[in-house]
Amino acid sequence: MAGPLALRTPQTSPEVIEAWADLPSDVRKRRAAEASQRDDRPSLRSLLAAYIGLHGRRGTDTSPRTLDTYWQGTQHFLGWCGRSGVKPHQVDEGEARRFLASLADKSAKSRQVYLTGARSMVTALRWAGLGLGDPFASVKVIDPTPREEKADPYTVAELQRLLAASDARERAMVLLAADGGLRLAEVVSLTWAGVDFHRKQLTVEGKGGKRAKVASTDRLVKALKALDEGGGPVLGVSRRRVQQLFDRLCVRAGVEPRGFHALRHSCGTRLYHTTRDLLVVQRHLRHSSARTSEIYAHLSAVDYQKAVAALERNGAGD
Repeated sequence: MAGPLALRTPQTSPEVIEAWADLPSDVRKRRAAEASQRDDRPSLRSLLAAYIGLHGRRGTDTSPRTLDTYWQGTQHFLGWCGRSGVKPHQVDEGEARRFLASLADKSAKSRQVYLTGARSMVTALRWAGLGLGDPFASVKVIDPTPREEKADPYTVAELQRLLAASDARERAMVLLAADGGLRLAEVVSLTWAGVDFHRKQLTVEGKGGKRAKVASTDRLVKALKALDEGGGPVLGVSRRRVQQLFDRLCVRAGVEPRGFHALRHSCGTRLYHTTRDLLVVQRHLRHSSARTSEIYAHLSAVDYQKAVAALERNGAGD
């Protein structure tokens, strides 16, 4: 299968979409079946990209990184199919469960990536006319770790050490997440046009391309003013570079690296402990539901000990 159907980059470009969508249904079904039977990865990859471009939540605006993540999971699924002697378009619910069981030694996050890739590939093949129903409909990853334990925010003392060890750009980078609550992608994409020093406000583009106004602390405003303001991105570095800079900063500050996103968790935790208002946390972190914000309402070990100790003070005497 040559030509645009076998493009080696997972782009949701019009050419990739049209290469599959414009085929007569019987031809599309036959070519998808051939790709599935032969484990033709380039063609399966372009089929997946075409399906996501047409029917994915963000369509042709799906980011290359998201497409890469889908394909990462899909490749693991295709490898499992080859070892198990089953074709992707022939997977039933029992085999879908066996696939999930094969991921038992992976982390919950990895299992979810692989399961999402598998489900997406099977759905794309079904769109091409292969298979009936969704064998993964009732197959879900169960993560035994409580949500609040996964947050693992940096403490106030750790933040102080990070800020003390940082240069001007690193300080702004840390505070955009730790005070502004921005996600890594939002930190990288923030431009000077979105910085309003007068109103102490940032305009960020979050998940799903949604724009939002985010309030800023005085120290974040000061950190941003310390940078050379230009007409483009505030930091002017890639996601990968931010992660590298932050990991090095952690080492320099003597702080255990727990990932850049944990700075956002720190913001949510500190904001809740200050206000005790989940709606404020939801507004600042731009969660679609207050349910997501509940992970910041859990009691810390110190809070728990203090609460139990208060029983004696507030109870009846012996």
